[in-house]
Amino acid sequence: MTHLAEGIRQSAEKRRGRIFLIPDDCKIDKQYLGELSNSEFIAAFRTLQQLLINVYEDVETNPLEWGYGAPNNISDPDAGPYDRILWFFSAIGSNSVISGDELLIEKLGFKRAFNKKVPAIIDRMKNLGLIIEGYKSKAETFIVTFPDHPDALKTWHYFAKAQTPGIGWGCAIFTNLSHRRVEDPTEQNHPPLFLAKMDISSKEAQEIQYWLYDEAPKYGYTLAGIEQYCFNYKKGSKNFILVGEDINKSLRNKAYARVMFRNIFESHPEKVSSLAKKIPGVFGKSTCGRCGWGGSDPKAGDNHKCRFKIPYNFEGEYYESCSYHSFYFHDINLDIFKEIFELFLLEKKIKKINSTP
Repeated sequence: MTHLAEGIRQSAEKRRGRIFLIPDDCKIDKQYLGELSNSEFIAAFRTLQQLLINVYEDVETNPLEWGYGAPNNISDPDAGPYDRILWFFSAIGSNSVISGDELLIEKLGFKRAFNKKVPAIIDRMKNLGLIIEGYKSKAETFIVTFPDHPDALKTWHYFAKAQTPGIGWGCAIFTNLSHRRVEDPTEQNHPPLFLAKMDISSKEAQEIQYWLYDEAPKYGYTLAGIEQYCFNYKKGSKNFILVGEDINKSLRNKAYARVMFRNIFESHPEKVSSLAKKIPGVFGKSTCGRCGWGGSDPKAGDNHKCRFKIPYNFEGEYYESCSYHSFYFHDINLDIFKEIFELFLLEKKIKKINSTP
């Protein structure tokens, strides 16, 4: 298998593993049921999810038949070309009108959202039971049918309709046809995007994220979006601690945190040493390559100055780290994260709202 084919195959395998099938006890928001009952919607939507799973399985088997382009970064499962299938699903649903047992698709809107290798995808979809007809150069509309599962098309339409503006259901990392988008909001104690991610997260990551979701508002920070595969909490323009899940193959789905420390090595060396014993390898190494990118002269030797350099002393030794490589804590659990979080608060001098000085 070629390098490109293997990269596509791995991407499809990862994406397939991120699809969390809708549970039987899910309560659907009534505005998205249409003529379906709750149980009928669940069964039909699960069929739609299974279609996407089948697509990725076929991509794994026939990676060069789906019109994928060269990956931007073969080690990144979410590199640009890899979300082609999900963007196709998004473009169909977002530009659809239910017409009996068919979906009528407005072609101009579809092409604005997606226009990559459409004939190749249409051809492969036919093998999986999804029929697309009338996609011609001068056509204003075309038709999508799923003869064995017509109700699945209706859930496809309503799922696209349900999406929150500005978030987008093409984001393969967090949505993957997650039922959280059409679930009754009275059943949810967290934002749909958050819950969709938690459904496919490890136990350790779930424990950390649920704890942080409750803890961040105590310091005035609220969930604002996604950054570096992490949930990002903000207070105005200020960012909070970043914690997410690794995408690297050896650590995939393991929880990690990233914190830029500068001052705690002098202010709280004993706490740093305590944490280092529990998760070794983070502190005590120099990662500054004196590249000069930070606006300084890398030939300046000991006088080398860079706004991205982190000089620090740790257990009697001097180190220089690059802020772009510091400090990552991999494969952590909630207990370790709480210690990292404590150091983060000390480093940034963040206090709880209405706490006494």
